[in-house]
Parts: sequence; C-alpha cells; structure tokens
Amino acid sequence: MTQKQNDMILEHLKEHGKIDFKKAYENFGCMRLSARIFDLRGDDIHIETTYKMVKNKFGKKVKVAEYKLLGD
Repeated sequence: MTQKQNDMILEHLKEHGKIDFKKAYENFGCMRLSARIFDLRGDDIHIETTYKMVKNKFGKKVKVAEYKLLGD
C-alpha cells in the first residue's frame, strides 16, 4: 500500500502542484503524509514544505504542513 500511496501522491502533486494532510487523507486514505513525502524525497523528487494556518473542527487555528512539487 505504501508504494501505491507514494505513486498516487506524486501524481496528485504533478497535477495540482501541492498537497496537505487533509487532501491526502480524503483522497488516498493516507494518514502518514510526511512519511510518504520522505519516501518521495528519497527517490530524488524535489518537494518543498511550507506551513499554513487552518481552523480545526473546533474552530481553533492550527499550523499544518503543505507540500509543493518543485520544478527541476
């Protein structure tokens, strides 16, 4: 399942340019996005981490990672 998630996440990044945990979970059932990004980086895929503030289900602002595919 891990390699399949890696492939799906990479395709999503190629198509949309970025992904965060919520998208990865909703679209691919991925609960360990940072681990999948680590795997992709190990395959020499250039991915940048940025952070954004979002409201959680309780209305509290939290910082979450967003991963962006970088061009060569």
